[in-house]
Amino acid sequence: MADREATGGTALQELGLDELMNQPSTSQWLRDAIAIAMKRDPVAALSDAELLVDLLRRRLSVVELEAIRILRGP
Repeated sequence: MADREATGGTALQELGLDELMNQPSTSQWLRDAIAIAMKRDPVAALSDAELLVDLLRRRLSVVELEAIRILRGP
């Protein structure tokens, strides 16, 4: 599959990844995750990314609730 082998050039430009990967504000963690994801089956990579987004949203909710509890005090 061409997407799994896309490591640069036209494929990255078409996806808009070329610019993202070269921005100084893009974290190394995201660069690494993108590089790995581009080598995977796109359906499996998207499924895993959606699970990660859900997990991170739930974690954020827990952190926000804890911050509210702390700010409200005993």
